[in-house]
Amino acid sequence: MMSKTMKAVVAALLCISLAACVTYPLSSSLRPTVPKTVDQQGLDVQECEDKAILATKSAADQVTYLLLGLTIIGVPIAWSIEKAKQRQVFAGCMTARGYAVTPATD
Repeated sequence: MMSKTMKAVVAALLCISLAACVTYPLSSSLRPTVPKTVDQQGLDVQECEDKAILATKSAADQVTYLLLGLTIIGVPIAWSIEKAKQRQVFAGCMTARGYAVTPATD
């Protein structure tokens, strides 16, 4: 039989893993400032999305999210931190590739 502490840890880990499955927009709109084909735009978006996701998957970030997830209030804070960091990295990457980025709004 599991102790109350163990049940709380399992519940927190489940919440964190489910929160990671939630998708949200990284920007409201993108507009290339130089002419690009649709294929080039698609590749740029995919690469920058990957960079944004990888930016929040470091071991230190995962430990921070885990520790925040151990409290009820920490789960939304961890999710907000991850979302903000991904949006920042995505916008920087797309701007460097020659796009005008409109930040996403919740």
